[in-house]
Amino acid sequence: MDPNWTWRGQTWPFVDERGHEPAHFVLEQSADDAFEIVAGFTFDPGGADISVSSKSLVGTDLASIPLFLAWFVPINGRHTPAALVHDQLVRQSEQPGARRGARADADDVFIAAMAATDVPIVRRNVMYAAVTAATRWGTGGPARMGMFAWGAASLAGTAALMWGLATGRWWVVLAAAGAPALGGILWGRRNVGQGVLAGFTVWVIGLPALATLAGYGVYRVAEEVARTFAARSPDVTRAEVPRAAPYR
Repeated sequence: MDPNWTWRGQTWPFVDERGHEPAHFVLEQSADDAFEIVAGFTFDPGGADISVSSKSLVGTDLASIPLFLAWFVPINGRHTPAALVHDQLVRQSEQPGARRGARADADDVFIAAMAATDVPIVRRNVMYAAVTAATRWGTGGPARMGMFAWGAASLAGTAALMWGLATGRWWVVLAAAGAPALGGILWGRRNVGQGVLAGFTVWVIGLPALATLAGYGVYRVAEEVARTFAARSPDVTRAEVPRAAPYR
């Protein structure tokens, strides 16, 4: 079955600057991890239209994917239009005089836009949980304390799970496996669902993240060795040799 949303066909609720389909998402790369919008577009979430252009969004890194999620979600893909809208709304929420709760509302628009572009259900909800965590952490105060407590509880639960598996204490395994269902409370009433999802997916995401980090370590060492040999040339200094690409 063909998807309902297509890049050069049915792009509603995204339209071009004249209000017509299909919308065009044209970007120019301006730095290693920065892009500029060439052709603007508008997102109609069913309320006030959100127009994104080179003036309203000056520079973007597309989807700001945390390192531990980079293997699961690339910086661009089916979620790109939603990421651009979210990027703009987040920046607006950080301006002086911005409405309280604007950042959380931006996260809600983000998942709605991902749903509109047919981002797969699990992926979009994991991404929503990630931006929700960033929002709550940035709020500070009790919200940050709750996120810190959730992180500590996740580490303790993971340790308990591994210990239970290693020692055959299955009641510990069951308790640790079910703990994320309660840990979501630490994300606050509005985001309990995202907290529960994050609790159950952290194990699935964490192990590949550790594997990619180990692989990056090997690559980084190889790059440094290559830099050392390249700098042996009388015409090249070490500072002139490109450094390893960042881990993201």
